[in-house]
Amino acid sequence: MPAQEMTPTSVSRLRDKSPLTRIEAILDTRRNGIADPKTAVALIACILEDGNSYVREIALGVLRSMASDAKGSIPTVLELMRNSHADQGRRARAAEVLGAIGNQTSESMPRLVEVAANPKEPRVLREAAARALVGLGRLGSEFVPTISAVAFNPAENSNLREIAMEVLANTGADAVSAVSQLLSILEDRGRELTLRQSAAYALGRISSDAKIASPLASLTAVLRNRNEDINLRRQAALALQAARSTAAGAIPDLGRVLVE
Repeated sequence: MPAQEMTPTSVSRLRDKSPLTRIEAILDTRRNGIADPKTAVALIACILEDGNSYVREIALGVLRSMASDAKGSIPTVLELMRNSHADQGRRARAAEVLGAIGNQTSESMPRLVEVAANPKEPRVLREAAARALVGLGRLGSEFVPTISAVAFNPAENSNLREIAMEVLANTGADAVSAVSQLLSILEDRGRELTLRQSAAYALGRISSDAKIASPLASLTAVLRNRNEDINLRRQAALALQAARSTAAGAIPDLGRVLVE
């Protein structure tokens, strides 16, 4: 059965004063199987303009399910994100929209990388752009050096660095050039714990995809060290588990190590 189109009444409900009514209108599009470019444009407008973060989050979720219908809006959303004179919040929400629908085109990734890596851009926008890149999945290999520069720059905000490491994790084998710096962070007990956890996560994902064993010794050392934080040890265990099919002989019996 062909998808229905959003009626003018439904569109007007997206602008209702009540957040609950707006949420109901958004969820109706999913329940009724509505998916068309006009509906996508209405949802994008809701995400960009609605003052309620919960409403925006629900609209983003529904928009992801109709990404192919929203691809025509990408140039306009890109223009808003890159407009330095626009409101910071709207620019950050534009980045979120691109993360939801940008995998439909090659236009989004280079622009999101550009914004995430630009120290002159507002922090809220850079973090939103980096999170959008996480949503897009595997990063183009040509962008790995740029995102690595963000992830490994001590002058950058820790939260942005952690998101950048997650982008590298999603990139898998194409991010193998980042392994040595990720190991340096993991092994440095003077670093912030959350950075070390992010490094462990990325090492597990990259090792598994690239079929390399070089990070396994450091991950095992963290796992075995009872003086390490329990959450970091848990992340090391998960990373080793992710890499288990890569080099089983180099990976300890995780259950045995954890009870030692």
